[in-house]
Amino acid sequence: MNFDFTVTFSVILGISAVVAPVITTKIKSQAEYNLKKLELENAENQRQTQRIIEIFDAYVIAAGRCSAYSSPENIAAFGAASAKAELYAPAEILPKMQQFSTMLTDPEYCEGTVELLSEITKGLRTVVKI
Repeated sequence: MNFDFTVTFSVILGISAVVAPVITTKIKSQAEYNLKKLELENAENQRQTQRIIEIFDAYVIAAGRCSAYSSPENIAAFGAASAKAELYAPAEILPKMQQFSTMLTDPEYCEGTVELLSEITKGLRTVVKI
């Protein structure tokens, strides 16, 4: 009877000596995988946010230049920047952006472009949470 207990105990110890490291390695590798996945998602979110910031920055610069001096080059640069910015702008800012575009192309409505650009900029800041 004593011999059976010793053999059983030895077999259980042998199996646990093999299984425990496998389980520990599996748990550790799963935790490392989840951490790396979160790091990659965070890096992608940062890249996307940086891209949106660059697009909005180009829009504001082009809009400022165009409102200061409406040359054909400035209007062309504003048109390109505006098209990109409107893809990412929130819906409540789009009408103001379109109104701003109208104001720049029509000399009759040129008054108030700076104030409207300021409102647009404040709205765009909420998207990138600056």
